[in-house]
Amino acid sequence: MFGAIEAGGTKFVCAVGDDDYHIIDFIEFPTQSPKETMDKVKGFFGRYNITSMGIGSFGPLDIDYHSETYGCITTTPKVQWRNFNILDSLKETMDKPMVIHTDVTMATLGEAKFGAAQGLSNCIYVTIGTGVGVGAIINDQPLQGMSSFTFRYGESLGGRKLLYCTSFNDIYTHLITRKNYSRWRGYEAKANFTLRI
Repeated sequence: MFGAIEAGGTKFVCAVGDDDYHIIDFIEFPTQSPKETMDKVKGFFGRYNITSMGIGSFGPLDIDYHSETYGCITTTPKVQWRNFNILDSLKETMDKPMVIHTDVTMATLGEAKFGAAQGLSNCIYVTIGTGVGVGAIINDQPLQGMSSFTFRYGESLGGRKLLYCTSFNDIYTHLITRKNYSRWRGYEAKANFTLRI
């Protein structure tokens, strides 16, 4: 039996599943303060004997497995969650193997395994919710860097500049006002884009 958490900026979803990927039980609730939220998470999982857990979290998030702050939400606009380490909090009550990544990367992996990207070696997943996220699978592996800020597309894809974000503010600017974005970044920004790999 395994556990899964979608730690979103607006709501948390916790689930328990079996080895055949059937959901046994789940719960969802609004994201509140870290203490209030994690108390609900721990209460839910405390009813089950899980063997491992996967977490997809809002960010920015330290996803460097070798970092001392692996699993820590960093400079989020959700002030109460800044520098909060979800993994450390869970390990207070659960001594199980756990992995954490960005919510959008976990969603991309889900689409590759069970959804619209089954059978594809390369796919991109874009989400617009509380924040804006982009996840990618390239050659059957998640594309990542040392943090959630390192995801960039641009000249490296066939010489075409499709999208290049140096921070979350860049993408918000792109979505909100593409005319200003075009002037600021020095090229034509498209409201809708298609990325073919």
